[in-house]
Amino acid sequence: MKKFYLFLATLMAVACVEKPVASTIEASPSSVDITAEGGEFEVVVKSDSKFDVSEKTSWIEQKTWNVSAGVSTYLYKVGETDSSEPREGIIRYTTTDGVTAEVHVTQAGASDEAVWLDKVFAHRSLLMRFTATWCGYCPMMNEAAEKAMAANPGKIEYVALHDGSSDLPTPGVNKLENTFSVQGFPTGIVDCRAEVPNYNSTDVTASVFSSLVKEAAVVPSATGIKISSKIEGGKIIADITVCSKVKDNFLLTVLLLEDKIIHQQASGGANYEHNSVARASFTDIAGENLEIGNPSIKKTRTYSIDIPASIANKDNLRILAYVQRPNASVSPAKSVEGAYYYDYAGYHVDNAKSAAVGTSSPVDYE
Repeated sequence: MKKFYLFLATLMAVACVEKPVASTIEASPSSVDITAEGGEFEVVVKSDSKFDVSEKTSWIEQKTWNVSAGVSTYLYKVGETDSSEPREGIIRYTTTDGVTAEVHVTQAGASDEAVWLDKVFAHRSLLMRFTATWCGYCPMMNEAAEKAMAANPGKIEYVALHDGSSDLPTPGVNKLENTFSVQGFPTGIVDCRAEVPNYNSTDVTASVFSSLVKEAAVVPSATGIKISSKIEGGKIIADITVCSKVKDNFLLTVLLLEDKIIHQQASGGANYEHNSVARASFTDIAGENLEIGNPSIKKTRTYSIDIPASIANKDNLRILAYVQRPNASVSPAKSVEGAYYYDYAGYHVDNAKSAAVGTSSPVDYE
């Protein structure tokens, strides 16, 4: 019996051992942009335990290291590059218990400098239509969108975002429905800044769409977009490149669209053709942060997703990418009659572009 109590006491002692608390570490900034000529930058690291620089790309040189009040400040230098391609580097700081913080460094390629700075990016607005296959009024707004695109060739990117109750649901669409306070279907949103209701006349709705597109085009696009993609096995791999004329904290959204889906639609019949239907997201559907710290920098991000099982025909797939910019003073005017302007998440669409899967589409200029 004594042995039993000793064993029980041992178990209780073990059970009462507290789990070690993981250390914390933070590096700021988390990303740095450097021109082709090179330059210096500082990184501030805060941690509640000891840490080491566990990894550093060879072309990033550490110049100094200072510690004050428990905060470490590093000065790094990047030399000039003669490569025509941009390069990506990393600095990783790791605590003794394995917690890490990373700084990603992007240096522009030698040929990237000022390629687009003296050019004007072609501008495309983004027309979102929130819809569902059971919605009897939705074909009217779709017709209005098609009329607006015909009246503004090459100036509009269009996406149909189907509610979760639809036969063609867009994954995660409820996040956008909440952002834009969608109360019913159809609802049109232009450039993430103006709502357009479904007027009784498709010509009226189309006219409001067109007026918003023309209004947005008055403010030059700060960004240009390149899309390259391929299919490997059951995956779609997409490279999205964004060039910018300004320093800013943008949002990038990348969606997979499907055209020519023949499916039932209320008030449209059993063989209705659905186009520009959002079928999946490469990024967060509301956009991911894209910080560009130097106007001569272009940033490329690579994404990979499985081809959704619901896709009817891989030949009808497109990739849509759009860049949102903080509104501030660069937002277009708000003067179109019939549109309802809102400040939603504080961003508006600066530019948009789509390209067929399996193709490469360069940055477009005026």
